[in-house]
Amino acid sequence: MQLSKTLMIFILLLILGGIFTYEVIMFYNLDAPLPENGERNAAMIISSLENYQRENGAYPADLSQLVPKYLQRLPKPDLRHDYCYTVRDDHKAYTIAFIPRGEAIGDGFQVYRSWTAAWRSGDSDFYGVCDYGFRGS
Repeated sequence: MQLSKTLMIFILLLILGGIFTYEVIMFYNLDAPLPENGERNAAMIISSLENYQRENGAYPADLSQLVPKYLQRLPKPDLRHDYCYTVRDDHKAYTIAFIPRGEAIGDGFQVYRSWTAAWRSGDSDFYGVCDYGFRGS
């Protein structure tokens, strides 16, 4: 009897510990990529976007248009999210964004802009565009 009660308490503590650990990881964005890893994964998308643009004269409306001709599958910056892709109305320029590790959700995105061909960190312009599970999204 004592053993089963002890076992039940142990199992309960194990479950609560798992839930707590999961919440800490989600709250502090600990499963997000390091900036250099997210940028490296995005390099495949950027290269495919440039190939698409050379062949079609404009960038695609959606990244899914790159699969399967330009990419076998779309890479992700982390386990939970996709890259946030936006294309200008004339389809002549685009941005790719993700939240890197070390940035609390709400602190800013790592953003690549095609017209500068460079990454910039700490950008908060994407909160209404990217669905990263905050601000009521």
